[in-house]
Amino acid sequence: PKTESYGDMNMENSTNDPVTNICHATDKQLFTLVE
Repeated sequence: PKTESYGDMNMENSTNDPVTNICHATDKQLFTLVE
């Protein structure tokens, strides 16, 4: 759920906020590792 909400937020700000994009990518990697 957290990753999904963050993903939606990131999609809107990905072009305007590269930092958010990087944070989301890292979060996604961690989520994949957990699974």
